[in-house]
Amino acid sequence: MVRGNTQGIKRHILNMLENIYETKCYDFISQDILDLMAKVTCEYNREVLVAISRQGNVVSVAIGSYDAASIAVDSQRKGLNGIRLIHTHPDGNSMLSQADISALQRNKFDSVAAVGVDSQGNITGYHLGYLTANGVKIIQTQDIFDPQYLDLIKECDKEIKGQKSNNFFEIAPQKERAILACIASSDEEADINLRELKSLAESAGAETVAVFKQKKDRPDPKFLFGKGKIEEMKIAVQNHDADTLIVDNELSAIMTKNLENELNVKVIDRSTLILDIFASRAQSMEGKLQVELAQLKYSLPKLLNTGEKMDRLRQGIGMRGPGEKKLETDRRRIKDRVKELEEKLEKLEKERDLRRSRRAKSFIPTVALVGYTNAGKSTLMNLLSGADVLAENKLFATLDPVTRKVYTPSGYYTLTDTVGFIRKLPHEFIEAFKSTLEEAVQADLILHVMDYSDANLFLQYEAVLDVLEKIGAAHKPMINVYNKIDIASGERLDLPTTKDSVFISALTGQGVDKLKERIAEKIFLTTEANR
Repeated sequence: MVRGNTQGIKRHILNMLENIYETKCYDFISQDILDLMAKVTCEYNREVLVAISRQGNVVSVAIGSYDAASIAVDSQRKGLNGIRLIHTHPDGNSMLSQADISALQRNKFDSVAAVGVDSQGNITGYHLGYLTANGVKIIQTQDIFDPQYLDLIKECDKEIKGQKSNNFFEIAPQKERAILACIASSDEEADINLRELKSLAESAGAETVAVFKQKKDRPDPKFLFGKGKIEEMKIAVQNHDADTLIVDNELSAIMTKNLENELNVKVIDRSTLILDIFASRAQSMEGKLQVELAQLKYSLPKLLNTGEKMDRLRQGIGMRGPGEKKLETDRRRIKDRVKELEEKLEKLEKERDLRRSRRAKSFIPTVALVGYTNAGKSTLMNLLSGADVLAENKLFATLDPVTRKVYTPSGYYTLTDTVGFIRKLPHEFIEAFKSTLEEAVQADLILHVMDYSDANLFLQYEAVLDVLEKIGAAHKPMINVYNKIDIASGERLDLPTTKDSVFISALTGQGVDKLKERIAEKIFLTTEANR
């Protein structure tokens, strides 16, 4: 069986690749296998990988994207795992990438070899990587058939088995290497979107290695981007050894599939990235339920759309039966799970409503912190309440709402830190987190925290107001809190015009006393007047 991205490969080529399993390799690799790998790489511009056991048997063949962990190895074997990997590089560069070296170390392969293949199908050279007791040894050669390379495997294996410790196998986890891309109607809009997308990618633990933007009013229905831009991305994937393409625009199921087939990397869109961050941040049971609900609601329409296309393609003789039933089963299971999650969250929401009603009967004022993600809400929460809420310079550092008491000379009030807002937040996300956002709806006062140093402050202000409008909290008494004045450069002229505004630095404490006065005036004097 040929694994990986076999779409578009001619049947006779696949048959030839499958026949590789019958070949015995007495050298590091057979000349016939190498010639076929170079031919396929040249014709389809995709990597070809062959895994060979120490006995010379071919144990796996793959094209393009491939999971090396799927190779069956003897888990009881001491030392190296008895498998050597040989794969091609379509750009003609035979150097081992960081991903190749990481795979060698992580899986303890006998060797990982890269074969450079140019656009004419010629082999440009070889690089072989070996594990030794002192680390990784890399050899460049023009003759991969030299018997010394098989002998070296035995020497390394013997050396490693003699070591008391295998600490040299332990490597620091590699960051996911991401390419960012978007289409927009103007360069300015694209730059704004990509800056935020880069921050999101960093918050998810990825390293941005390349950025692409395309001025385009109408997206390509198959690929989103134009053919020329995709060719540029292909080169960037190879040059930067990228793992993932993150697209700022929302992708349909067919766009995702087509881009993955073209680029041979994982492809996700902005909303999927945000959900991934949500999933990593959720700590409470309710937070985890909300994330799962948002994921399912976001994925369900894509599954349905994909299904409709597939159903039309699958019509006719020989295309009926269990495949279609499987799709219907997936739809039903997702819908059933959505209903179950909504019922659980509704129960938790009732419990929260009960706690709110108790506070209301006790005439305890409530204040909610809202704002764009990474505006400094959690830092301000800690400063006002003495709490220990996680405050990091990351987007969505706080996902679960946290409520603390804040004591003042006039009495005390409850302060709640809510999940940060963000532009272009899908409706499914707002619905899933509605129970959490209810804290803002029920609050006596909202503190709208903004990053005074951010160039896109006004866009972020409008995004927050848009969400507050959708959840029915835009009418609430509000104080605009302009945070991070300690790192802002100069006075700004683009601030929203409102009478209740306070300028602070939650990090240094500058202006916080004035904010405390304004909060006390709003909640205690107003409460007394209304009684």
